[in-house]
Amino acid sequence: MNARANKARSKNAPVYPSVGRVLTKLEADISLARWARKISVDDFAASMGVSRSTLHRLEKGDAGVPPDISARRS
Repeated sequence: MNARANKARSKNAPVYPSVGRVLTKLEADISLARWARKISVDDFAASMGVSRSTLHRLEKGDAGVPPDISARRS
């Protein structure tokens, strides 16, 4: 199996239920924190040091976002 096929396979890898629950909570916490502080997506992403699209992926619970990114905002 070549690297391209392996990468495509890993994107569709199943998410364990416990990981799914954590991602769902993280997604809600990030969205709520941004909403409660009335911070725009652009400003919140900049304060985290990530792109707008990465913040959007975090708020949607994307399992492909590296876990250290969510810990950047204090």
